[in-house]
Amino acid sequence: MRKDVCFIALLTLYCTIEIYDGARRIVLDGALTQSSEACR
Repeated sequence: MRKDVCFIALLTLYCTIEIYDGARRIVLDGALTQSSEACR
């Protein structure tokens, strides 16, 4: 039982990190695009 809970917690943490990393990458790409547009 405890092993299952631990596995689910790890899986949730991993998914959260993946989503956060993906969102951060999208935000960074958008910021870089806007910066290069402003510099032109």
